[in-house]
Amino acid sequence: MARLMALAALCLVLSGCIYSHTVAPLMTDFAGTPAGNGGSSGDIKAVTFYVSVEWDKNGIGTIAKKHGIEEIYYADIETISVLGYWKQKRVYVYGR
Repeated sequence: MARLMALAALCLVLSGCIYSHTVAPLMTDFAGTPAGNGGSSGDIKAVTFYVSVEWDKNGIGTIAKKHGIEEIYYADIETISVLGYWKQKRVYVYGR
């Protein structure tokens, strides 16, 4: 029974290391910020195995220019990680 409990505890601890998915604001000062009409996104993908390799672009200005956003209201970042070897960061830009 003790072995089963230890295995269950280990699985709970490691589950956050296996897969994680978070969304957080890149900006926190929302005073006077209007709601945007949907958003545009850009993402960076990375593979890490002794060396980290990243590709694509997710700069706020790059995303805004690519999608014709002239005024940026706010931005969010979504991060997905699998086993610490695969990571994807997507930035969502909202504005008009």
